[in-house]
Formats: sequence, structure tokens, C-alpha cells
Amino acid sequence: MINSRGRVGVIEIISDVFSNLIGEAPLNTSIAITWLSGLASSLVDNMPLSSSFAPIVKDLVVDEWWKTVWCGLIIGVNLGGNITPIGSPSTIIPLGVSEQEGTPITFRRVLKIGLGLTMLHFAISMLYLYIRYGLL
Repeated sequence: MINSRGRVGVIEIISDVFSNLIGEAPLNTSIAITWLSGLASSLVDNMPLSSSFAPIVKDLVVDEWWKTVWCGLIIGVNLGGNITPIGSPSTIIPLGVSEQEGTPITFRRVLKIGLGLTMLHFAISMLYLYIRYGLL
């Protein structure tokens, strides 16, 4: 069954635009997908975001070397949700508990801590992708 996005070719158009912007390097594409999906995941839950990005990544993967792009998507959608309290249930639940206990944590504080830690995690992930796929 083809959904409405498939009928009008939106996924193909987005994939073409994205590949034209990034170029022909799988590692660069993987890094770009990591950051793009990570930032989007801070505002949207990772399940619908993954479902939206999967067809785009599928169109970008052309051979064995391009499978690194899937790693970028997985890293981005999983880590990006930790930037804001609305990006992931794992941050929403502790906020609710802290409020019930009488010590509420503000959105600003979560953003400050979450952004710093997520950027650190992204940097470590970029290093991993470079070592795993860039040097081999």
C-alpha cells in the first residue's frame, strides 16, 4: 500500500535535495543525518521521527558503504530527545516525579543540562563514526 507521501514523490524529492546538499560521501551524509535527526528529535518523539526519516535514508543508501547513514539516523533520533524535556519520555517522567516531590525542575534547567550532555554525546558519536567508517 502506497501512502500519500509516496504518491506525490515527496520522499524522493527530499532525498534528492539532501544528497545534492551533502554530496557523495557516506560519512558526511551520516554525520549530517545524525545532527538533523537529533535536533528534530528534541522537539518530536523519536518513533514518528524515525518513521519519517527511514524512507529518506533508504533512498540515500546505495551500497554497502552507505549503510553508515543508518547509524547516523539511529544515533541522532536516540540522543536528540534528551535535549529538551518534551523530546523523550525518559526526560518527561523524572520531571513529573520531581514536581510531585516538591522540587520541580524548570524547562530552562533541563535544556541547559540536556543540550550540553547531548552535544558531548554527539561529539563522541561523530568520533566513533569517523573511526569506524572513515578510517577503514
